[in-house]
Amino acid sequence: MNKNSIIFPLNESERIVIALEEPFDVVHCCYQAPIILYFENNKYSSKNDVIRYYIEIFIVLLSKALNNALELHDSIKKDIGYLANEELQNKPGLVYKKTNTIASWVGEDYSLWSGDDFSTWLYNDKLTLRRACGTIGSLNNFIEFKPCGF
Repeated sequence: MNKNSIIFPLNESERIVIALEEPFDVVHCCYQAPIILYFENNKYSSKNDVIRYYIEIFIVLLSKALNNALELHDSIKKDIGYLANEELQNKPGLVYKKTNTIASWVGEDYSLWSGDDFSTWLYNDKLTLRRACGTIGSLNNFIEFKPCGF
């Protein structure tokens, strides 16, 4: 981690890092950098992408969550990471919403960031981490480890 990184501490050992190569004052609207999640002695990284996009999503979802305005849709009864995996496999039984002419799974409203081997979801005041095999943990005021269940 370099001195230009933007760090969002989750607790004493877990954190989200936007790994900037240049000083913050030269970062422009199209600047690309990875977002890295340090969780339970593991490092999960997104691909280099435009950080403005990621930060805008973070601001919108975090504002809603902090105002208790980001409750999970009533149809989300199982772990959201598990259901996202079901959606990727086009399994039946999920609820979709239509915006203009595009239908999307209601769980996408809580999607924060993702990489090759993880996805993050923000709802109420919880951040959930999912890998391809399913949920591996939840971050809140405490850490709860849940092994993959399938």
